[in-house]
Amino acid sequence: MAKLKILIPLEGTEKSMDSINWLKKSYNKDDVEVGLINVVEIVYTNDLLAVTDLNNRKVESGKILDKAAAELDGYAVLKRTVIGPSVYEILREAESGGYNMIAMQKSTKTGLSRVLGSVPSKIIRSSPIPVVIIPE
Repeated sequence: MAKLKILIPLEGTEKSMDSINWLKKSYNKDDVEVGLINVVEIVYTNDLLAVTDLNNRKVESGKILDKAAAELDGYAVLKRTVIGPSVYEILREAESGGYNMIAMQKSTKTGLSRVLGSVPSKIIRSSPIPVVIIPE
């Protein structure tokens, strides 16, 4: 029987680690393969690409992924840092990696960011595979 492949996007907050805890409570180590992804978004300002500290952000991303992987000791884990727009990169990874499900934390955005649409809401609307949103 093939293992279920679950993609977990992490943003680096303690709340995003709730997805790891949910996975550990819900699935046995032998039944799943876990993909951990952290997206480093590039910011454009005044038509210029803001790449300041891009290397530092990649290092921080590695730390986020390492911390999550350590919590999943014994699970089959793949870690990926990608650069680009979050929604696009998460959906692209889900498709190219052959994932069966995306599990992610509920958005903590408020105000205008919430009105424009959170990453989880955009993922839910666009994903061809099931998306599990972990509540607060």
